[in-house]
Amino acid sequence: MLLCHQARFNKFEYAGIAERLNEMGFNCLAIDQRSGGPIGNTQNETYLRALKAAKGVDYLDAEADITAAIDYLTQEYSSKVILWGSSYSSTLALYIAAKREDVSAVISFSPGDYLAETKGSLADVLEDFNKPMFLTSSNSEAKRVTDLLAKHKLLEKQVQFVPEGAGHHGSRALWKNQQGGEEYWVAITGFLNQLK
Repeated sequence: MLLCHQARFNKFEYAGIAERLNEMGFNCLAIDQRSGGPIGNTQNETYLRALKAAKGVDYLDAEADITAAIDYLTQEYSSKVILWGSSYSSTLALYIAAKREDVSAVISFSPGDYLAETKGSLADVLEDFNKPMFLTSSNSEAKRVTDLLAKHKLLEKQVQFVPEGAGHHGSRALWKNQQGGEEYWVAITGFLNQLK
């Protein structure tokens, strides 16, 4: 499972999350993407290297980091990759999964049409999407996620989870002691159990 963070964050977004997923039987790789930043005292190493090398650090630039990590995982392991994204990276995850056979499923926390001007409408990409996917968001973002699915009829192993409570933007909805976090954990656990 490849874990990708949201804007201004780094792989530390998945501290506590990756360990819990590992306890469920999933191997996880959390990466720093070049479009990110520090969390607390933890720096985003890929972002710092990109700045030093005068490389772009926009959302689209991070696609290269995600695809390189998928390439690494498919070379090192025999199974396909479950791609997990948070905010902008969840949007990239859906675009990438639509094109790559080595991505078996997508978990997408707070996707949006953030890249429509450069990559085309995400709703169009999702229209014929047939891989397992779990899409979720905060409660206030849920209508925007529903709008992304307007051209798509959810298939078996495809879920849009809307929290009963307010929820949170991105994968931090699952952070330890996060209000409403267990509601997300119940939903994501049910989805992941279908993929085993």
